[in-house]
Amino acid sequence: MIDVKIGDCREVLKTIPDKSVNCVVTSPPYYGLRDYGTAKWVGGNPECDHVANPKATKKMGNPEFNENRPSREETKTAGYYQDICPKCGAVRVDKQIGLEQTPEEYVNNLVEVFREVKRVLRDDGTLWLNLGDSYWGGKGQSGSGNPEEQKARNEDGQSLNKAYHQIAGDKLTRPTDRKHQIIKPKDLIGIPWRVAFALQADGWYLRQDIIWQKNNPMPESVRDRCTKAHEYVFLLSKSQKYYYDNEAIKEECQQSTSSRYKYGFGGDKNKELRGEGIRVPMVGSREYSEKRNKRSVWQVNTKPYKGAHFATFPNALIEPCILAGTSEHGVCSECGVPFERVTEVIGQVKQKWGTTERPDCRPGNENGNGDKGIRTGMINVKNTVGWEPSCTCNASIVHATVLDPFGGSGTVGEVCIRYNRNAILIELNPEYEQLIRKRLSNVQSVLVM
Repeated sequence: MIDVKIGDCREVLKTIPDKSVNCVVTSPPYYGLRDYGTAKWVGGNPECDHVANPKATKKMGNPEFNENRPSREETKTAGYYQDICPKCGAVRVDKQIGLEQTPEEYVNNLVEVFREVKRVLRDDGTLWLNLGDSYWGGKGQSGSGNPEEQKARNEDGQSLNKAYHQIAGDKLTRPTDRKHQIIKPKDLIGIPWRVAFALQADGWYLRQDIIWQKNNPMPESVRDRCTKAHEYVFLLSKSQKYYYDNEAIKEECQQSTSSRYKYGFGGDKNKELRGEGIRVPMVGSREYSEKRNKRSVWQVNTKPYKGAHFATFPNALIEPCILAGTSEHGVCSECGVPFERVTEVIGQVKQKWGTTERPDCRPGNENGNGDKGIRTGMINVKNTVGWEPSCTCNASIVHATVLDPFGGSGTVGEVCIRYNRNAILIELNPEYEQLIRKRLSNVQSVLVM
């Protein structure tokens, strides 16, 4: 079941019961990069266009009018006034997150959101937070946007994209164009870590920073730094102990490791791969490939979305978050505790790691382990044999629930449908509700419970 809720997440979250969500996967609007067109004018003349004269400067007109009149640089070409329309006195009200006056205000707003998220998240739940960074512009430009994500790719998208630019678009002055007492033009703001440390200070456990490595990053016209090709995914939790299914997201080992299974106890090549007394057994005559714990650098290409949302994250990025953060088998319908995976060890493999060039390597031994800085260890090969409850309720099983307080185009909902999870999506812009429902209408599950 996918529950789409339209409204400000800070208000909508208050309607969700305490500790009712198993996992949170989300990507808030990045600071200072784009306007999603949710602003409204309050008061003044309803027929006023609230558009500044692109040729006007603060030197033109009478002093009273100029007091709130933005400069030509601030308004861009035919841009809207930022806060107050000097023509009619209307006030621009915008509840969206991402266009705050300062990074500090942006961070505080996110802390407020995730404080409420923390309330609705179970004590054994996790928060997976994707955030990108921004550069301080200073010359009418904000840095590190993704233009390809802002292009509509079908007729519906084109019409909404046009409306988007009519409402706001990049004609608005962005927060990073303003002055800051510490951050200078061209400074990398460090938004992801500012948010992560603020959440840590607010009581969250900051468990890991994961690097989203993009092999197809958007080219940037810069010559004094590298092209940006990564973002962050932070893993946070409410408690020291939480649900995390590492078996669900294990990676394939290197081919050299997998090839060891082709040899029995007496194979010549196997002798070179093991020390004295170490065996690399097989299960009967069946070959199997070893898997390793998932690393903290995820190579995921960006993917276009044929819709009008301008900042979608790819399915492959959030699939590991949902698979590790929720139980594939489901949760107890009475208390919400996730079912735990039951595994058995079906073999072991010896793994080598290290380098042959370490000058500070430990002395070698008779097996050759360590004389060149190489270490060895045994890895258990596991197989899932079933699932067991973590409670004594003896109640029925229901799907785990995933929350995305910044629903956007509904990527989290799509992945949840594919992997038999429930989802709650909160989106501020009512125009995106149609996009979400259209996207989710034809999604099929890949798992059968």
